[in-house]
Amino acid sequence: MISEREFFEYKSIGILKLNLPPEIMKLSNKFLDEVTDYLNYYFGSKFADQPIEKRIHSLALESRNEIGKMYQVVRRFPGMKQLACHDWFVAISKKLMETNVVSCCNFVAARFDFPGESKYATAPHQDFPYIQGSPDALTFWVPFVEVPFEVGAPSYVPESHLDGPQSVIESEINNSNGTASVEAVDLRKWSALEFKKIEVKRSECLVFSTNLIHKSEPNLSDYCRITTQLRFDNLLNKVSWSKGFPEGLYLNQKLSASYPELVSKSL
Repeated sequence: MISEREFFEYKSIGILKLNLPPEIMKLSNKFLDEVTDYLNYYFGSKFADQPIEKRIHSLALESRNEIGKMYQVVRRFPGMKQLACHDWFVAISKKLMETNVVSCCNFVAARFDFPGESKYATAPHQDFPYIQGSPDALTFWVPFVEVPFEVGAPSYVPESHLDGPQSVIESEINNSNGTASVEAVDLRKWSALEFKKIEVKRSECLVFSTNLIHKSEPNLSDYCRITTQLRFDNLLNKVSWSKGFPEGLYLNQKLSASYPELVSKSL
């Protein structure tokens, strides 16, 4: 599944790039077929001659609100649900978290990041304050398109996970952009850190600690970046157990309700 070298690389750096097996690629293609069927029903043959990532961008330029509805819809697609609990991801999660029981995050969705659209971009952050779960949790960053640097390949700070979850400042929960609900106390310091970009092929994924500092990079291409983030936490982690296995902002559970020691103050 993963080698000992990869295991120690994850532990030391906080991130791995992995090749996706054929069964995951099959589900990835199934999801894109479901997206295509959805578009065909609501938009007919408009831009149907374009690759899916360019078609979505073209449709968004004409009707951004209508395309925006897909954020709500695609989390219900069977292909997405099947990806989110696939044995391949579960087995790797168990290995990297050194546990026998993992939890699949209930919130599963696709992201559609468009060229020139920066309001949903995320500043340097850790995933933990949003997802919570266990402090040793991890995220799989899975693309449905090629993600070279110009498409907004993710960037991260190697070894930044080693300090664990860091303090944040909370504001009111922003359901239109969850990342606006939390800000790192050391955001100015984090912004000055040396970030490493990493290209991701359609046939690859990243897995990284939810404590790894990372950020969104701008999409400078001519097509939509389509990805999903699948998250798993350790159900045998006693810290998480003592706090009732908190599930984060997608269930309107603020970090201050479950990990008040990590919240500095309210904005």
